[in-house]
This record gives sequence, structure tokens and C-alpha cells, in this order.
Amino acid sequence: MDAIATATLKAANISRDMLPSLSKEDLRDLLPGPEHFFRRRTIWRLTHDDNEGQERDLCRPNLKPVELSGKL
Repeated sequence: MDAIATATLKAANISRDMLPSLSKEDLRDLLPGPEHFFRRRTIWRLTHDDNEGQERDLCRPNLKPVELSGKL
């Protein structure tokens, strides 16, 4: 996650343990607008690896998976 996503989650008092419980609507509320689409999608994929959204990324084919590590 980048600094903007991390700062937004910190400001909302959302811990790493809470991330899997966030819905797509929650992420949209926290990071609204098209400029945050890739941030929302990254958070969703990091926390919902066994759910939807795992299809090949046609928009950014060279994007490598990012692992969630360290503190927010």
C-alpha cells in the first residue's frame, strides 16, 4: 500500500486485522473517486486473496502482487 492509503486507513482507525472485514463499499467510502481505484483494488486483493478480483489484470499486466507486511 502506498502512503495515501496507509494514512487514510490510520485516520479512520482501521487496523490490519480489520482490513478483511471491509466491503468494497467501505473501501469506496474511505477512498472515493476514480483516482483511488487502483488503491482500493490493491487493498481488496491483499485482503481477499481467495475471493473475486483475481482475474488477470488487463489494465496493468506487469503489476506484480504486493504482500502486506509491517505496520500500517
